This record gives sequence, C-alpha cells and structure tokens, in this order.
Amino acid sequence: MQAKSQTIGNEASHQINSRPTLSSARAIAKANGYLSKYVGVLFGAADPHFFPFAQPIWQVSVTFKMREIGPFIVGLLDVDAVTGEVLPLSAQQILLIQERTDADLTNRTLSPRTAG
Repeated sequence: MQAKSQTIGNEASHQINSRPTLSSARAIAKANGYLSKYVGVLFGAADPHFFPFAQPIWQVSVTFKMREIGPFIVGLLDVDAVTGEVLPLSAQQILLIQERTDADLTNRTLSPRTAG
C-alpha cells in the first residue's frame, strides 16, 4: 500500500501546468507586438490555443491582414503562458512566413475573379 502512494506522489510531481497565468488576450497582445516588430506591420495574431505543457504556451495563428483581401493564416507563434515572453521565430521561420504571404498575394493577383 505504501508503494502505491509513493507512485501516486511521483506522478503528481510530474503534472503539467493546466492553467495559464497569462490570459489569451494578453498573449495575443504580446504576439502582435512581436509580429509588428520582427515580421511586418500587416501581420497579427489570432485564434489562441492553450497547450498545458511543462512549459505552458499559448499558440496563436499568424495572420496577414489587408483590408482589401481579408486575413489569411501564414504560420504559428508560441507565447509562454506564464512569463508572457514570445518564443522567438528563427530568421528562416520569418522568411517562410513572408514567402507564404507573397505567394498567396501573387496567386490572388493572378487568379481570375469568379462571379459571385
């Protein structure tokens, strides 16, 4: 019986953090500041999703926002759900987001518009 309670105690010490200390709205604000500074001013964060890992994160969609086109998703960004620090993207990840955006915009420009 004692061995069983030790096992339960050990499992409890490895629990993941199931509650963020940072709100989803604050995570979006942090991500928006980061995106504006490092990726471009027409990029923003949306659709936060909480992941209760050992280091809990809010994961947000990176969207390109242009009034004439409407937003579309071009990547993902993580925000530490405890400290509020944005987990920085690598230079390669930033370039990929920008290339996806360019490709989508080029495709929209070249595609014939359908009658609606």
